[in-house]
Amino acid sequence: MKKSKEDMLASLTANTPTELLPIEVVPEYTGPSQEDIMKDTEEDYSFARNHMKKLVDVSDEAIATMHALLVDSESPRVAEGLALLIKNAADINNNLMILQRDRKKLIQELPKEFNTPGINVGGSVTTNNNSIFVGSTVELQKFLKEQQKAIDV
Repeated sequence: MKKSKEDMLASLTANTPTELLPIEVVPEYTGPSQEDIMKDTEEDYSFARNHMKKLVDVSDEAIATMHALLVDSESPRVAEGLALLIKNAADINNNLMILQRDRKKLIQELPKEFNTPGINVGGSVTTNNNSIFVGSTVELQKFLKEQQKAIDV
């Protein structure tokens, strides 16, 4: 019978005082990275959206079937079931729109470095107020020539 690494280490250090055992340094857990969170969020959004769309399709078929049953039977119980199905389908559609709205709000709150390509984050225009040189191109060329002469000398 072959022993695992942990079993062998435990048997070797069984009679050794704990102050003589080497201390393992375990890196501190900092949690998931921002990219991991974004990736998980996008996967969850896609998963939830696909399942809600499937539920809408299934509920449409169930409503059509229940409506046909109601026409044939004219039962108040079937009418009650149909009304409940219609309400649930409307709730699923509403939840789908809420999911879309929440995703849009979440994307707008993301820092710019985590924006994914192809997603408009609100269309805001940024203005750079940290101007290094203010002047005409002629003045800039003169300045650069003077800098070049200073470097060459």
